Formats: sequence, structure tokens, C-alpha cells
Amino acid sequence: MNAATPGPTSLATEFNPRSTARVTPRVWLPPLIVAVFYPLLIASFPPAMAAYRGSGNIAAAACALASILIAASIPLLAVRALVLIRHQEGATLSRGFLYLMCAVPSLFTLFHTIAGRVGIIGPGRGYTAITLLWMSAWLVVAATLHLTTTTSAMSPHRERLPLRVIHGVAALCVLCGYAIAHLVNNGLALWSVELYGAALQFLRLWYRSEWVEPVLLALLLVMVCTGVPMVAQFSRQRVDRFRVVQMASGVALGMFLVSHVSATLLARSAGVETNWAFAAGPTSLLDATGLAGRLIPHYFYAVLNLSVHVACGLRIVLLHHGVTKVVANKVLFGLALAGLLGTAVIMAALLGIHVENA
Repeated sequence: MNAATPGPTSLATEFNPRSTARVTPRVWLPPLIVAVFYPLLIASFPPAMAAYRGSGNIAAAACALASILIAASIPLLAVRALVLIRHQEGATLSRGFLYLMCAVPSLFTLFHTIAGRVGIIGPGRGYTAITLLWMSAWLVVAATLHLTTTTSAMSPHRERLPLRVIHGVAALCVLCGYAIAHLVNNGLALWSVELYGAALQFLRLWYRSEWVEPVLLALLLVMVCTGVPMVAQFSRQRVDRFRVVQMASGVALGMFLVSHVSATLLARSAGVETNWAFAAGPTSLLDATGLAGRLIPHYFYAVLNLSVHVACGLRIVLLHHGVTKVVANKVLFGLALAGLLGTAVIMAALLGIHVENA
């Protein structure tokens, strides 16, 4: 038994009823408020940026920055709430919705993609319909959380070893066969979009080949299908902070993959080239129009969630193999820091910074 999956003894040591928040609106309301108004926050970014570029008004720039920072705060607020109720009896439903809130940036991007596909949004239609649908859905969530009074006992700890092994093997194959090379390729855009494009064409010989691409897509499906029941199981258990972060980053990462892969495949089916312009727009995400500003928090958390989720999983493996908690934690924080640096590099390129053009 390890620190990431506490048994009765370790759990009794960590659990302190005085430090555990009750599942009241005060716990889940902050991230839920941001979730409800997320489309409005995203929609306010482009006009504020346009006002700043047109007049140099610092107040407009501050409004643009504030809208994105508030929108991007929702995963952090949700994780904070999950940590507060990690030992609370009968909080399964609250945990489930809070984990979903961790994935709001990518969930909204997926929602936008689907809305465009079915014709809810498009040229001349505006974004009123998608905003009302989104806000209505989250208001239903709020009502559900507020009205739900049933409680249930926490389930005993059980390791879903087959699922965990299948999930880990699939993730390792995707990391080695696609994700690492893809992220390095995105990082090359910090030097120049041309360098990124040349590397992209080379890498596509591998991951878009006739046999490799279907396997990668199947592995992604396996990761999602094995990850969901594990999150559901751990939502019924008392867990430590590391497990909360692992589950939150996993849910957000899974939603990002579903959203990103769906958008890419739909664009390819429509004959759209999924290159740098597809990801960042004609110039950068700072020049986004409509609801394209949604991609800023969507991309920001992608690399970070990947590194944190992998690091938490590796920590558990290391503890199972006799590595001390101190060393395992250092490995986790080191990988998380590497993910943060990778996020900074890729986001700088997406926001229009290219060394060769400086």
C-alpha cells in the first residue's frame, strides 16, 4: 500500500474532520459560477484586445487579461474544492461535477465544435444560442447540487489493477508513439512556423500512416474507456491530495484529447489543413475573433495536465517498487515543472512569439 492509495492506517493519520469542508454551496459555487459565465468571459476577450490594438488603451488590455485569467481559473477552483471534500461522506455527485469543471476549457471547445457541426453557430448566426445552451446546462447542474440531499457511505478502497495496467500501457504507447514528438514539434514553432511545418510533414509520415493512425486512435479510446471507471471508483473513496490531482488532470486531459482529436478529424474530413494556422489562427490567438479565445485556456492546460497526470501515475509506480516518498515526490514535482516550462514555450508560440521573426 502506498501514500497515493491510502489504506485504513494511512487514511486515519491524514483524515482530520476539522480540516474537511462540508459539501455546501460555498465549496462548489466558485468554480460553478465561472463555468456558467464561461462563454461570456471568452466572448469578451476579442473585443477588448481589438480595443487595445486600436487605441493602446491599457484598461482594454487589462479587461482582456482579466477575462482570460478568470476563465482559466476554473480548473484551479475545482481542484481546490475537490481537495476540501476529499474525505467527505456522500459527496460522490459533487466530486463528479467538480471533476467535470476541471475540464471546462476543453469541454467548451468540444461543445463549440459540435455546435458548429450541427449548425447552431456559423456565419451570421452569432453565439447567443451556444451561450444560452451552455449556461442553461450548468444552471441545471447547480440546481442538482443544491437539491441533492442523499448521502452514501464511502466505498472501501479497491485497486482496479487490470484497468490501471491497461490504462498505463496504452498511455505509454501514445506518449512514445505520438504525444512527445507532437509536443516537441509544437515547441519548434517558438523558433519559426516554417520550422514547425517542416517537422510536421516529416512526423506525419509516421503517425498518419495507414497502420499507425488507427492504432493511435484506438489507444486513445482505450485510455478514455479505462480512465472513466477509475475516476468513478475513486470518487467514492477517501483519497489523498495526489490522487485528487491525478484524477482532475486525467479528466481534463481526456476531455482535451476528445476535443482536439474530434476537431482535427472533422476539419480533415472537410478538407481543412490542420497546420499551425488551424491551431493558432492566421497570426496568433491574441488576434482571435468570435469565440476563438476559448483556445487559450484550452491549450494552456493541455501540456500541464499531461505532465502532471503522467507524473502522478509514475509516483504511484515508484512507491509500489519501494522508492521512498521523498524521492517519488521530487520526481513528480520535477515532471510537473518540465510540463510548466513546455506549456510556456508552446503558449508563447501560440500567442505570436517567434524567435526568427523577432
